[in-house]
Amino acid sequence: MKSSGLSFIRIIIGVFSIFAVVMIGYQLYKYNFVSIKTEDAVMGEMEEVVKGKAIFFREEEVIDNGGYHYLDVVRTEAERVSENGIIARVYSSESSAMVQKEIRSVEAKIKTYEEVLENSGSYESAAKGINQAINSNLKMIAATSLNGSSAAFEIADNLTINIMKSKIASGDLVGYDKVLDSLKSELSALRAKGESSEKTIMANGSGYFSLLTDGLESRLTPEVLSNVNADNFQETLDLCKNTTTNQNSVGKMVYDNAWSLCMKVKTHDIFTLEANDTVYIRIPGFGSERIKCTVADIRRSGEEAVIVLTSSVINNNILTLRSEDIHLILETHSGIRLRHSALRKVNGEDGVFVKVGLLLKYKKVNVLYNDGVDAIVEYVAIDEKGIRVHDQVVYKGSGLYNGKAVS
Repeated sequence: MKSSGLSFIRIIIGVFSIFAVVMIGYQLYKYNFVSIKTEDAVMGEMEEVVKGKAIFFREEEVIDNGGYHYLDVVRTEAERVSENGIIARVYSSESSAMVQKEIRSVEAKIKTYEEVLENSGSYESAAKGINQAINSNLKMIAATSLNGSSAAFEIADNLTINIMKSKIASGDLVGYDKVLDSLKSELSALRAKGESSEKTIMANGSGYFSLLTDGLESRLTPEVLSNVNADNFQETLDLCKNTTTNQNSVGKMVYDNAWSLCMKVKTHDIFTLEANDTVYIRIPGFGSERIKCTVADIRRSGEEAVIVLTSSVINNNILTLRSEDIHLILETHSGIRLRHSALRKVNGEDGVFVKVGLLLKYKKVNVLYNDGVDAIVEYVAIDEKGIRVHDQVVYKGSGLYNGKAVS
């Protein structure tokens, strides 16, 4: 019994000894090594933006149908029209007007088929790019359709063309040449029974045509914009809700190339801007396109201000927007993009810890922009001691210092 009792005590002592050694080893490991999380440093950019609701203003005129009932509108959305250019043709009957619409539709199809078949020999080598274009078209149609943008129709036409190219690239001509011959025969037949128009409706000046009217063409004018300030901005914004449909119009003309917008902002958000500065805006509801604008005026009123921007960039959406959420891009910062948590202060200077093998190395950085989530730091290609692309930057860890061993 005594022998077995002593053996049991020795076992217990041995177990505790091993446990003590393990704990001491673990504490030494914790003291000398720190668990961290890293990610590769990559080049990127960040935009310094001010977000807000904008009101759009244009010099525009509703085009009346003149009391005529049978019209063929020959212009497409956002199409450029010269002064006295024909917008619509008048016919004596609905059937005559419909024939002319069919003629234009068939002409457009013939043009598409001819262009696709003319370059058919190049599609096989470009098959990958064509498939990528199809995927892009599908995504853009989904996005623009949700926003009610008429651009979805134009993108759908591009999708049709790309699908045709894809079939040709795969060796399947799908009888496109026969379809083209059939369309040409159809066009000849339509032209034979078509009649000339009695009168035309023309543009009073040069500009861009839009099929959509909303009753605000005479209420949101450049003259109204000249009187918008921080105090009456909301009142002007409320006008955008009171839209009506003009049953007697064939569309509208937006004259000149220029349009304007105004948005209400905090004065301190735009303190760096001055009149004639170039800025960019993005309309998130209609994609990621950056639109170049010029600061026309800044109307400050205490802590608030109304900023007026002008632009000559024209697209389908710009011609019909009244009010929309926009991002005013004050500046774009480029460099190495990091998480905000990667930045560390050492002796009052900004820097990051980089994992080199099993050791940490501290590198000073010049922070160009920091929004509290991510940051852009300056990248100097000739500075071999500075932060480099693909450095393993520590974004999570504690007790860090230069030369620290890490796991």
